[in-house]
Amino acid sequence: MHGSAPSTHPLPATRESVQELVRDLGRALRVHLLYEGSNTAVDRFVEAVQGRLAALWDAIPRLALEVEERELKWEGEVVYRGETRAEDFAFLLYRDGLRELVFHPGFEDEELRAFLEILTRMQRLREEEDDLLTLLWERDWQYLRYRYVEALPEGTSLPAASGAPPRSVPDPRGEEPDPVYTVSREDFRETLYFLDAGELRRLDAEIRRELQRDLWNDVLTALFDRLEDGTPERQEKVVHILSDILPTLLASGNLTLAAMLLRALVGIA
Repeated sequence: MHGSAPSTHPLPATRESVQELVRDLGRALRVHLLYEGSNTAVDRFVEAVQGRLAALWDAIPRLALEVEERELKWEGEVVYRGETRAEDFAFLLYRDGLRELVFHPGFEDEELRAFLEILTRMQRLREEEDDLLTLLWERDWQYLRYRYVEALPEGTSLPAASGAPPRSVPDPRGEEPDPVYTVSREDFRETLYFLDAGELRRLDAEIRRELQRDLWNDVLTALFDRLEDGTPERQEKVVHILSDILPTLLASGNLTLAAMLLRALVGIA
């Protein structure tokens, strides 16, 4: 999903419309929590959000909201600030990893109610049940895009304030396991062209070297080569791939490689 970098300052009237829309969206969620199933109060608030969205498309092509712990921002400006966590629309999104929501024209007609139902369900779920990202993944959204981050695995150490590099996450299995052979050497020991002892040692060394090779580094190096030498269309595809890889590296605790990726992108930029 593309990020949205503002090129001009939004008009005050448009910013006010976005603020009113987000407030109505929060109110619709609270009313949805009070009443289960069809209800005239719920319908009234949903219709208000639908109307504001439909009117907003005359001013902007899409609505991209940045999600912070207690705030929602549009074009870098706060358009929603939660009062308490218990009733905080922004915190509900932020808590489960959402960092950006992008609504496209048509969302108000096809997917708004489904989105509110998912948020309502999240408020009622217990901690051991599905999280918001899982519920969003289960639906094929046509007019909604979102950016998210995943929590770091347990045991990941972040860099110290002094800038010291992060410690690597220990392998829970201990030492690197021996290569697993699906075919036994004994099956071929008596064949005409069976390898001698020296050749077997070299083959073992090559297998271990391949298993220990840093594939992430090789993949990123290849992508950066394509990014610098490719056509604009290829470069755009590579940037999309890298934007998907970065959250994966962070989620797996590979902070050193994630930092290298960011440094390389900054250098290319």
